[in-house]
Amino acid sequence: MSKLPDFLGPYRLAKFIRSGSSTQIWEAIKDDDSGRYVLKVLNRALWGNRDEIGYLKHEYDVAHGIDHPTVIDVKEFNIENKIGFLVLEVFADLNIKQAMRERGHDSLHDNYTKIIEQAITSLQKLNEAGWVHCDVKPDNFLLNENAELKLIDFTISKRIAKGF
Repeated sequence: MSKLPDFLGPYRLAKFIRSGSSTQIWEAIKDDDSGRYVLKVLNRALWGNRDEIGYLKHEYDVAHGIDHPTVIDVKEFNIENKIGFLVLEVFADLNIKQAMRERGHDSLHDNYTKIIEQAITSLQKLNEAGWVHCDVKPDNFLLNENAELKLIDFTISKRIAKGF
């Protein structure tokens, strides 16, 4: 395998969004319902890598089932021809760090309280599900132009210890 195929399962890769150290983010269209989704796909060098596939599976296990508007909806974990990927809801393209850089700090000023309240709520919902995020930073909160926020990237989240 030398390049990413046009389809991963029923998902047609439609638009490249960005690349990280271990994954690529794509907008995709599901073949059977024409719905739009975001796919978080392992980079080519990591296809078949059990550890990296395990991290994606862990991210799915943490976030799947947390049904709250401030937490990204992680819908599926799949492996297709050794390519691990997550299926997520479509939301804003920019995280808080990028939004501040592109729109300027002042663009967020009128919504600081709303943004902070949503960030706290998202972390609370994760905690209520038994997890600690462990990587809280502006990069891991998506923010749209209406100042609606979603917590993302649960790769290094840890289970909350029970008892002492």
